[in-house]
Amino acid sequence: MVTIKDIEVKLKALGTKNDIAALEDFVSSLEDEKICSLIAHKICHSDAPQLLNYLYQGMTQKSSMEVKRFKVTEKVFKELQSQKLHNRHVNAIVSRLALEVEKLTSAHLVQFCEYCIHCIQHSDGEQTSWKDLLPKILSVLVTNDLVNHSGVDVSGLEYKSEVIRSLLMVQWQPSIVTALASMFTEVPMSAEQHLQVVNKLCASFEQLGPPEIPPLVHQLLRLCENQHGVALFLRLQAYFCTRLYSRLLSKASDLESIDLLADSDSIGLASECETQFAEGTVLFHVNQSAGFGHASIKNFLKFMKNVTDAPELVLEVVFDVLKCTMQRVVQEEERKVESAWFRNVNPSTCNVDIVLTKLMENSLRERSSVIEGMVNLAFILLGEKAAKGRETSAEKLWRLGISVLVKLVKKHNKVTGCVLQRLTDCIISDQAVTQYTDCLHQLSMSVPLVLNEYRSSIITLLEMLTQLPGPVAENVVYAVLPIVRSFPSLRDVLIMVLRKALFARNVGTRKMAVSGFLQLLKHLDVKGLAVLSSSQSSYHSSNPRQSPGPSLLTQIDMETGNSSSNNEAICLELLGVLRRCFMQQADVRLRLYEGLHSGVTRNPELREYVQDMLINHFGQFYESDTDTLPPINFTKAVVLKDISVELLEPLGHLVFSLQQVATPNSSDSSPTKIISVLESLCLRMLKCSLEDFGLDETTNLLDVVPESQQKQEIVCQILGVFEALMGYTVSSCTVDTSAEKVRKLNGLFKGYRMLAEFAKNNGKAGKKTSRDSDTQPKKMDVGKKATGKGRTVAFMFPHTVLDCHVTYKMLCILYMNSVPWCTAEAANCVKGRHEFSSYVMNTTLKLVKASQDEKRRKKSTSMLTSFVNIGRLLYTNCVIRLREFSQLHVGTAALALECFNELFSLMCSHYEDKLEQFLEEVGTVPVREGLTEQLLALVSKYEENLTSVLSEAGDDEDDPLAKKIPLLLIQGLGLFTLKIPCNDASTTVLNWVKTFVKDKVLSDVYLVKAILSLLFKLEVRCKGSSQLFDHITMQLFEIMGTVDEDEEVQEHTSYCIVRAGCESAVLSQLCDTVSQMLKHVDWVLSRLQAEYTAMTHAVSDTLQAKREILKSRECDVVHQVSHCLKILNYMSSLALDPGPTTDAVLKLLTQQYINLTMLTKYFILRSNKGNPAFQNARFEMVVRLAGKHLSPHVYNLISYIEANQKKNKKNGIKKKKAGPLLIKSKVLRETRFIPNLIFEIEQFEKLVIELSKKSKVNLMNYVKLGTYRDFRIHSNRLHTTDDEDQNVSNASDAVVDGVEAQGKGCADDSVVKEPPRKKARKQ
Repeated sequence: MVTIKDIEVKLKALGTKNDIAALEDFVSSLEDEKICSLIAHKICHSDAPQLLNYLYQGMTQKSSMEVKRFKVTEKVFKELQSQKLHNRHVNAIVSRLALEVEKLTSAHLVQFCEYCIHCIQHSDGEQTSWKDLLPKILSVLVTNDLVNHSGVDVSGLEYKSEVIRSLLMVQWQPSIVTALASMFTEVPMSAEQHLQVVNKLCASFEQLGPPEIPPLVHQLLRLCENQHGVALFLRLQAYFCTRLYSRLLSKASDLESIDLLADSDSIGLASECETQFAEGTVLFHVNQSAGFGHASIKNFLKFMKNVTDAPELVLEVVFDVLKCTMQRVVQEEERKVESAWFRNVNPSTCNVDIVLTKLMENSLRERSSVIEGMVNLAFILLGEKAAKGRETSAEKLWRLGISVLVKLVKKHNKVTGCVLQRLTDCIISDQAVTQYTDCLHQLSMSVPLVLNEYRSSIITLLEMLTQLPGPVAENVVYAVLPIVRSFPSLRDVLIMVLRKALFARNVGTRKMAVSGFLQLLKHLDVKGLAVLSSSQSSYHSSNPRQSPGPSLLTQIDMETGNSSSNNEAICLELLGVLRRCFMQQADVRLRLYEGLHSGVTRNPELREYVQDMLINHFGQFYESDTDTLPPINFTKAVVLKDISVELLEPLGHLVFSLQQVATPNSSDSSPTKIISVLESLCLRMLKCSLEDFGLDETTNLLDVVPESQQKQEIVCQILGVFEALMGYTVSSCTVDTSAEKVRKLNGLFKGYRMLAEFAKNNGKAGKKTSRDSDTQPKKMDVGKKATGKGRTVAFMFPHTVLDCHVTYKMLCILYMNSVPWCTAEAANCVKGRHEFSSYVMNTTLKLVKASQDEKRRKKSTSMLTSFVNIGRLLYTNCVIRLREFSQLHVGTAALALECFNELFSLMCSHYEDKLEQFLEEVGTVPVREGLTEQLLALVSKYEENLTSVLSEAGDDEDDPLAKKIPLLLIQGLGLFTLKIPCNDASTTVLNWVKTFVKDKVLSDVYLVKAILSLLFKLEVRCKGSSQLFDHITMQLFEIMGTVDEDEEVQEHTSYCIVRAGCESAVLSQLCDTVSQMLKHVDWVLSRLQAEYTAMTHAVSDTLQAKREILKSRECDVVHQVSHCLKILNYMSSLALDPGPTTDAVLKLLTQQYINLTMLTKYFILRSNKGNPAFQNARFEMVVRLAGKHLSPHVYNLISYIEANQKKNKKNGIKKKKAGPLLIKSKVLRETRFIPNLIFEIEQFEKLVIELSKKSKVNLMNYVKLGTYRDFRIHSNRLHTTDDEDQNVSNASDAVVDGVEAQGKGCADDSVVKEPPRKKARKQ
């Protein structure tokens, strides 16, 4: 009997000899079952393809061999499907089977097709040999004219269509869709069939995980090489938008909230990272396909060009992602300024403005879709909300959006209409529209002629002014002024709208109308517009759409050609409209008085008209009789209406406006009616006493009755009049009249101070008990405040009516050696009055702060000039001579320092482009030497003053004003230093501050906190790593004590400023600094994740370099985390008492463990058994520091805190009434801080275990698992209890012995040993 082995040996022998005739005879003599048994036996062997080749060589083309060939082929195919074979082995066998397909009959091929369909329907994905055979079978059947299918004869092409239809109806398992895509690539199909197959394959995306997407996409790109690629790309876009970008946008509103990511489990994070990896690989495949020039990519690009008019179809999230990217760039640049370590890790910079500019320069040529996309992007940037704490980032994005729109309008005028329409819609619909009005202002300044071509949109916006909120409407008027003043038709529209708004119901709208008229008056040049008007007339003659001619406002009959007269007539008519403001409310009049002078300054020709207008109105309240006191009837300005008080006229501002327009700018100083009135006011107000104003000791300004409220408002108006008259005496002072003017100034200030003291004393007398309040009405005036059980009321002083120009002249008299408009003798009469100096300096400070709070950002040149003058005077006469200045009056010196600091902050925020010019005017360092040298000069002077003030501090230590001066000097040092670029100059300042902290002892905790805050910021800003924080923490060991009595204090540098009594302030600043360092680490870690994702589709030439950079940054991150761990290791050993400082430490420890959790997750993604990436970064050191050192200290700290709480309860401390803040702190600590900390520790330990299992590296040697939640036996407590029991037993024995010894006259004293106390703090 012939065995299978014999058959195998003979086949190999005949095949090796290539004896085809003998092979044919031998194979024909073999039974089919023997051959099938041989195949089943040898299919898994490596020589199976060779044996199969010899068998097929022995099969002739005779019809008798057809059945044998079919059975052999069928057996081989079924064995391939049932056995688990290597892919290379299967491919070799399938390739040989494919050669025999053409020799099979159509009936046999049909059976094979049906079997393949069956395998596809029931396949588990392990073996997919059908993917290579089925296309070959179908290609053979297509050539047959007739194919019998289920008893019906059809053509080969029809049968192929039926097979494809059957495959489409079969449910495909997710594990075989990639193989199906590969199979269909080799099957010729009609366009309809091809689209159906592509859609069904793409539909399987939802059933696949992210790692399975790239192989399928690779096959689909081959399948869609010439058609239907758009369907694939749109399905990919939907897939990744749903799983990746929608989640990104949900977090983009708070880029700092990395806690959310850390709190998610590892599976969720891995899924997101896997999706990012999948996306990167898919993009690589698409890029390769585009490089091969596939038609599908070209078709998709054509599709994109056709649908960009509706970008939401394919780019619904792109712009939001771009906005988030730009936010990231802005915030990253801010962090680079804050941290030297951050700069070293991320040295590269990305200038978004330059990138967008290049894009607009290179990509906007006749590409409307790109232009529209840029417009959409700009408005998305403008739509960024200025969240609290992120105003700077939002403003930078706004400026970027404005820059994009201005450049677009300059290059492509056709986009102007769309931009104006969208700006109008945003201004009308949005509440916070400052950025939109700023954009409109920039466009009006840059391209007024282009905007005029689309004036219909501007007219629409102007007509909506009456429906907008008052501040918004004011910003709109200011924004369109550059174009309105150049084109008469727009000017006429604005004037008509403002006239209508002047009589609106809303007071805010009326104030807007007054501001608008004043702005027009300020920008309409009576003489200078003649040239402009003539040039406009030539423009209008060539532009028939612009209607030339005189303004529609003026009612004066004039000739059209006289442009100068036309402008003068318009200005006079504007003044006529403003005259009607005297019939409006006091708030509307106040707006008129505040801005009227600016229009007169630009057009001196209008001064006489304005003087007549104001003096005629003032005559209603002015007492012309020179013997009448007071000279103003205040009761007409403040009247009673029922039970309320109404201010009809802000007399202080009215008088100040009078003196503004009365002061002549020319040499003609002949007295006028208005000057005579002001002089009379000065003389008679000097003579007024309290009784003249209707005030005496019985007057109660703070009562709730209407009469008292009327008196209170009258006092405010009298104070304002005094201020206005003081401003007049200073403004009108000349060398000839200076002696008289200074005498009047002293007298007016004496009257002002008399009234102010009366109001203050009246407020002190206004304290009422709870019994008094029960008998009084419950209504409380806005000028009063309630405190405690009773009600303490105080007089609220009004805002000053003076401006910076007047206060500067007052400062000149007080502190300059000589001024051209005042004699030295006259000035000396004022310089010795400390009360007046304090008043002027305090008023100047309030004006500077008010300017800094201004939201409209209207940069006035005159205001800038006043600020520069004040800054120069303060620095020259106060800052440089601070020691001498403080000896004269310490309160005024403190005000001067604060004022200079506020001025510097104002220049940095509102006039940043003028900062160098400001410093040149203030100091002596010119602009050409650079901003750094200018700032160093200020820093040097402040350092000198600080050292001098602290060295001389002796008797003034208890004076709060004396304590304020060094605090202001430290604040100023912080302002100047943080503006210096990060270079050697910053390091020099850091070294000085470090030496100061090391050598100086400060008694004031606020000074300690301020100087340490500056030191820590400079240390982080200038040095990548430092031992300063370690040394300070170890110094706290000596002050606060430690939880573990065996803890040893290492050698460290001592800083005198760190002393007992200020440990809480030091620890608080240290916690804030380390928290900021951890946030920087979180930021860099998120960058590493993004860079690792990008490496998946990097070009091979740069891949190795990117890997090395990534490894280097991983080492930097691990080193920084280790640094933070060391600091926290010391900090967690401190013996902390319950309170806010303890809570801050617990929160910081929680943040540290969240950071460790994220870092561990990152290395889990990066590492595997063959490549433990964390070892290159020395992550084991972090695990050891956290597991072996920090975690035990944290558990000891928690036990110590809870033991202290129990001890306090036991000692009765709980009986003391705790404040609400302490109670809240205790509840948060027990219910949130400690449980969250323990949870994060356990999460970190769990991920370390996971990393160990994945990388096969034992990291558990470095981790000591936490036992805080477990049952614990405290051995030290157990020993203490045993000692106490032993002591009690000994004491009992001693008592018994004493009783027995009473007869002998001797007794032993029993002694009970106290339990050991906690370790005393070292002083």
